[in-house]
Amino acid sequence: MGSGFIACELAGFFSSIGVKTKLIVRSQNILGNEDEEIASIFKKEFSQKVDIEFDTSVKDVEYKNEQFYMVLENQDDKKIEHQSEALLYAIGRESNTDSLNLENTSIQINERGYIKRDEFFETTAKGVYVVGDAAGVYMLQHAAAYEVNHLGKILLEDCKIPLKFKYMPHGVFTEPEIASVGITEQEAKKQNIECVITTTTWLASAKAMSTRLKYPVTKFIVNPKNYEILGCHMIGPESSTMIHQVLAVMHINNDIRHLKEMLYIHPAMSEAILPAAVESVKEIEKYESKK
Repeated sequence: MGSGFIACELAGFFSSIGVKTKLIVRSQNILGNEDEEIASIFKKEFSQKVDIEFDTSVKDVEYKNEQFYMVLENQDDKKIEHQSEALLYAIGRESNTDSLNLENTSIQINERGYIKRDEFFETTAKGVYVVGDAAGVYMLQHAAAYEVNHLGKILLEDCKIPLKFKYMPHGVFTEPEIASVGITEQEAKKQNIECVITTTTWLASAKAMSTRLKYPVTKFIVNPKNYEILGCHMIGPESSTMIHQVLAVMHINNDIRHLKEMLYIHPAMSEAILPAAVESVKEIEKYESKK
């Protein structure tokens, strides 16, 4: 039960190893936090691999004889009986700090139940620090590891600089695979951000062509004034690996023209980034010439 990346990853895994799996989604949307264009491609492809019931909710559950007996209800109020050996809920996260007996300490939690900290990761108890999920900021393993590394510098190297993430990438490890960083198109429109948006297929990459997959694309959202990459969204094989090339540019000198001018190994999958960067720069030049 769920429509986020955890629900999709679990459903995709169990289905791929031969476990009969049904994913129950309460709306028509799946991966609602992703860029809408990427999520639309994902929905079409993923639905061919995993049995998904959209616009459906679980109205009743009974566990007996080592089986879950459920009553499902769709948007037409039609009730369907369903039986399974396991029922997994992946509909969100909540803090479990209530199990830590923090009331016996001076460590404070916020209104969401996560542990409060300052800009140097120190909690309200002097000398006690918190990183990762327990702080409720970026609940991703790579974010926690990055925070731990910086905390080490603070404690062991007398670092006086607080950690400021330039960007926070993430991946969805399913088939198809997604990687994303920065703002989505819908966020750019909602915030009225001036930008140039391009979506480019991977078909210029010989290795990508060899997969015989037609859906893989790279989407760039770029500031036309300075060529800064505001967002990049990829869907296709090894997207989470390929996007690191984009992250390197964003980390060192955020200018999409670096991706356009660099040398690519042929016929590596990463060649698919080149035409995407070329198209983005071309569209920016068109955008600026119209002003």
